Amino acid sequence: HHHINQQVTNVLEGELEMTVEGKTTILKNGMVAVIPPNAKHSAVALTDCKIIDVFQPVREDYRKLDE
Repeated sequence: HHHINQQVTNVLEGELEMTVEGKTTILKNGMVAVIPPNAKHSAVALTDCKIIDVFQPVREDYRKLDE
């Protein structure tokens, strides 16, 4: 998929296979991937993972809706 937001993926635990614009990398504990806006990308958890994704600008579809 792709989106207008820059995405930074921080791997806290585990192994994550990430493909960005056709280039595949295995991310491990402490590694970071920076995904430019509109870049096609995907990810597959090779093990149980804990990650933090940061988006700029904020992804509107991820905002919690006020009830």
